[in-house]
Formats: sequence, C-alpha cells, structure tokens
Amino acid sequence: MYFGHIHMLKLISILNKKWTYEKNGSIRSSLNLREANEIPGYFFKDDALRLHGAIQQYVSEYTTHYYRNSDLNVLSDQEIQAFREELVRPRSMNEGGGCGMNGIPEFDNLENLVDVLTNFIYICSVEPNFAATLHGHPSDVVIGLNASMPNGKEFFSAISVMKILTLVLTNSLGNYKCTYLKSMDMDGRIFVKNFQQNLQDIRKEIYERNADIIKRNNKNQVQEYTYEWLLPDRVLNSISI
Repeated sequence: MYFGHIHMLKLISILNKKWTYEKNGSIRSSLNLREANEIPGYFFKDDALRLHGAIQQYVSEYTTHYYRNSDLNVLSDQEIQAFREELVRPRSMNEGGGCGMNGIPEFDNLENLVDVLTNFIYICSVEPNFAATLHGHPSDVVIGLNASMPNGKEFFSAISVMKILTLVLTNSLGNYKCTYLKSMDMDGRIFVKNFQQNLQDIRKEIYERNADIIKRNNKNQVQEYTYEWLLPDRVLNSISI
C-alpha cells in the first residue's frame, strides 16, 4: 500500500473519527484489546510497560505535589480545564477548532489528570510510528517479489519519512535542559532525579535480559534476537514531528 500525503491525511481523518481515549489512548488498553499481554518474547510490550510505569510515577509525583494532593485544586485550575476543553473541542478548518478527541475523561480529580498526562507523554516519546510500503494484500498469493516492492517514487518517499522520524532533535527521555530544571522548585528536581533513576534501572534490566538471551543462544539452533529499541537512551523526550 502506498499513500501520498493527501490520501494519508484522509486515512488519518478516518482513524480520528473512530479514535477513543478508552481504547486507543493507552498502551495497556491496546495490549488488552489485541489480547497481547501474555505473548512470550514480546519485548516491545515488556519494555513499553516498564517505561509507561516510570512515566506514570513521575507524573503522579509531580502532579500530586503541584496540586497539593487535592482534587478540588485540579477542578479549579482554569488553565488545565481550558487544555481539556481544547482537546475535546470539535476539529474545524476555521479558527477556533480543537483536537476533536473522543472520550477524554473529565479533569475533576488527580487520577484522571495523571492518567491522561502519562499516556500523552508515552505516546509522544515512546511510541512513534511510521507508514510502510507494500503492494497487494496480505491474503493475496505473491507471484513475484518485484510486483510487491515499492517503485522509485515510493521508495524515496519512505526514505524521506524515515529521515524525518529519526532526526534526533530533542534529548533522551528524562534528560531535560537546564532551563527547565532551573525553573523547578527543589521538589520538582527530586522528582526528575527519581524518574532518571527509574530509567537507569530499566536500562539495566534490558541489558541484563539481552545478555541472558545471548548466553542462552545455541549456534546450532534458531537464534533469539536481543531487543534494544526501547532502551531509555534511545527514547526521545518527544518525537521530531
């Protein structure tokens, strides 16, 4: 399948109409929906859930501190309420349109706010994705490999997309610029250090798992591959687009 930018935008608009926060806004919901929680050797799942948990702890600590552990303070925060209103406001080509997100919970308590912020940070850092090119349909019998391969235009279009999505324009997850750290109070800096330590622990766990995989591999049998794509060092604070 190959889409130019016009068709890609149409495809995105179709998905946006069906997108709901409950089903599509969380890695945990996605895994449950796909019944993928119990798949062995699914290292993306394992590492993604580790990172999601670390982000959730960081957001929870910071948000609880900022709002003095009070649901009422969340409800009375006009700025955060305006943020939610913009998220759910219908999309429009005219000025004043919002994001048109379906199912965003009310920001009337800390739990809902932490949940939404955690998932947004996760989506924008850990889970970027891109489109690929393949002609035909998976259920079709492939007669020849060349018939399914992208042509020159499609090939270079894919390279352009890859270049954009792999540009390193921000620091790795949890590695914030001094400007942001200086604007935090002492408690905020402590929360950042806790977050960074959790990420270091995750990094260590991934390296230990991969080392164990290499140790178990038998050259006379099918090799199991290590998985390093979600090492915290490789995850950016935000995708480049």
